[in-house]
Amino acid sequence: MKVLVFIFIVFSFLGVSAEENMSIEKEYDVVCSIYNGGRHNSNKAPLRYNRILLQVTELMVSVVDGADSPQPSVLSFYSGDGTLLYRKQCILENGVVISMAPDIINKVSRITIVLNDCEFIGFIK
Repeated sequence: MKVLVFIFIVFSFLGVSAEENMSIEKEYDVVCSIYNGGRHNSNKAPLRYNRILLQVTELMVSVVDGADSPQPSVLSFYSGDGTLLYRKQCILENGVVISMAPDIINKVSRITIVLNDCEFIGFIK
C-alpha cells in the first residue's frame, strides 16, 4: 500500500513539472477591414463584406466571420518592415482553417486578404 502511495506521489509531481514546461500557444483575434488605396468608403461595399474576423495561432488561421460563401482568396503575411513572409491561396469561408508555416506568426505584424477585388488588411498587436 505504501508503495502505491509513493508511486502516486512521484507521478503526480512528474505531471506537475511536465505541465509547467508546456508552452502556451499564442492566439490572436484579427479584424481585417477593407482598404482601397486610402479611399476607405464603407458605402461602396455591402455591410457583410466590410470586415473579416480571423483567429490566428502559431500554426493556423481560422476564419470566424465575414466570409459567408466559399470564395477564392489570397492571404499574405508581412513583417513590421513590410517584407512578405508567407503567402497562401485558398478558398475562404466562415469556419475554414488554413494551415501556416511554423513560427511565422512570431514575425508577422500585418495580414492582407484579397477577396472579390477588395483588399482587407488586419494588424496583429
